[in-house]
Amino acid sequence: MESLVTHFRSVLQTELPGEKAHVEMAPIKRPLPDEARNWKETKLSGVLILLYPHQGRIFTSLMMRPDYGGVHSRQVSFPGGRKEAYDADLRQTALREAHEELNIEPSKVTVLGELSELYIPPSKSLVTPVLGFSHERPDFIADTREVGEIIEADFYQLLHPDSKTSIDVVRADYTLKNVPAYNYNEYVIWGATAMMINEIMWLLPKNV
Repeated sequence: MESLVTHFRSVLQTELPGEKAHVEMAPIKRPLPDEARNWKETKLSGVLILLYPHQGRIFTSLMMRPDYGGVHSRQVSFPGGRKEAYDADLRQTALREAHEELNIEPSKVTVLGELSELYIPPSKSLVTPVLGFSHERPDFIADTREVGEIIEADFYQLLHPDSKTSIDVVRADYTLKNVPAYNYNEYVIWGATAMMINEIMWLLPKNV
């Protein structure tokens, strides 16, 4: 854990791959962050990508959204949401939302930095992924209004190249063919979350 934390703390201070990593897992062509930032309807959001020890390995926490009929129904995501007026910044947004949704205690999270922003067209959200770590596994409790299922993922298994696949995404009014995705223990991860994961993969130490 310590060597990985040191690596990420350093690499997040350099130029990030951003769109070069995102486009590999993007289901459709989407506006770039600099473009979306200028639109009145764009909402700022933050998500937390937390690394923590579990079963002698490094894990991260994801969640499946409930089946609520909305644009992100039954999708796998990192905990997070929209920035509120009382949030000092998007790091605080990510920590607050992770606490509300999964009971991750902000005081036990050390923030390492931020990944590249990306725009999510269906929710009109400009999202900043915040990467952090904890020395202990959180005492997870799901907010059932926001979380259908908590998914604890072995970090290196999730990011293994063999986990990449492609799927057809069927929605009420459209179907997306051959969408890039990650398959983790039969959980299918696509869209913005897959794009974030792919940027992390680009940033991993070369000897992993």
